[in-house]
Amino acid sequence: MDIYYKTLKTPKGFYVYDRQSNKLLQITEEVYNELNSGKPSNETLQRFQVKGFLLESKLEKIEHPDNELLKQSLNNKLEYLLLQVTQECNLRCHYCVYGGGYENRTHSSKEMDFETAKKAIDFYVDHSRQSEKLSLGFYGGEPLLKMDMIKECVRYIKSKVFDRKISFNMTTNGTLLTLERAKYLYENGFNVVISLDGAQEDHDKNRVFKNSGLGSFDCIMKNLMRIKEYFPEFLKDISFNTVLNYNCDFSCVKSYYNTNEIVKDANSMFNLVEENGARNIKKYSSKFVVEYRYEQFLLFMYMLKKVNAEVLSHSQLTNLVAYKEFYNQMKDSGLLGKKGHHNGPCIPGGRRLFVSCTGEFYPCERVPEEPVMQIGNIKDGFDYDACERLLNIGRITEEQCKKCWAFRLCSQCAGRACENGELSKEKKLKSCKESKAMALDKLRVICMLKEFQYDFEEE
Repeated sequence: MDIYYKTLKTPKGFYVYDRQSNKLLQITEEVYNELNSGKPSNETLQRFQVKGFLLESKLEKIEHPDNELLKQSLNNKLEYLLLQVTQECNLRCHYCVYGGGYENRTHSSKEMDFETAKKAIDFYVDHSRQSEKLSLGFYGGEPLLKMDMIKECVRYIKSKVFDRKISFNMTTNGTLLTLERAKYLYENGFNVVISLDGAQEDHDKNRVFKNSGLGSFDCIMKNLMRIKEYFPEFLKDISFNTVLNYNCDFSCVKSYYNTNEIVKDANSMFNLVEENGARNIKKYSSKFVVEYRYEQFLLFMYMLKKVNAEVLSHSQLTNLVAYKEFYNQMKDSGLLGKKGHHNGPCIPGGRRLFVSCTGEFYPCERVPEEPVMQIGNIKDGFDYDACERLLNIGRITEEQCKKCWAFRLCSQCAGRACENGELSKEKKLKSCKESKAMALDKLRVICMLKEFQYDFEEE
């Protein structure tokens, strides 16, 4: 009998995660030991099965549930267009995926011309007719190097669309955010994400100017102070992205975001250094790991209403959302049928269509810019076969996926399988250990929080 489950325990209880039902059940220590042995009795299995749990797997074919909706979604429901307006940047951040330390990506002098941008916008408008609103983003390199073309793009899409709301987004290093440019972005309703790695000492370790090698912190803060003076309302539309790199002082970063007058009330995202495709993987210090785990503990205390939000770093408030999304992912998901696919992939290009400087289509800005990851181009439109291949990336590890307890909790997309210009089975399997560990950790957190009567349904 092919029954897939995972046992786990906390200091206060014993549990089993059942793949077929995608449910987490509390069990006795005796049942835990029996299931954990891998040889449960028929009597024990029957007690679960009459209630719809620990049923034999019916999974026969790896196929994403959105497979049949692929063409319809791509032809009518594109959500977000992201234009790579330039590959050039005025900074050389040491950990940047374009900075030379990663496979297949590097800064270059390539720029998107307006004709390519115009065609991309036309394509987006034509393929988003069932979307209630449009969202156009600008990416780099450093997009503010192409401010004139950004203005043309904004002008053009406004001239094309009259019946739907359009939002504009930009990710920038903030060094070129002059008062004039800020005024334009504010008046046109831009949501802006600025890369800022905390206080000056940590920020300037990695985020340095291309020509001088000097840190960029002072320049960014000068621009933000001027915005606060002249366009204070615009600060509400600015959020910050912080990369927690290997040599950062986490406690210092946390303190900065909790106390600095400019950033303390802003939305912020914390990310670890991207390791996918990195030539050299470095390890975080034991001090960083301890401090980061303590922050996780504080998050749990906050969720249980034992501490106030003020003690948390912004990074953990982001994790709060992630835990709730994971819980909701399991809730009311139904039984796994004969066809299925692990979590992770979205419809390539459907949620965000990334168009490179030269007009190639990619599923998003996070995947390697390799031919195997391309899903079309500005001339020919979508390559539906390529889209389907990336959507159903689980097929390259079909046998392993069919037998995996974490099948419905997996977070891998095709970007994790790209290696040397190919979709690699071996590369994808290397990420399985990490994906399973993350799933198990989140299951354990849910168990512990429920033991302390945390209500995941609470807003």
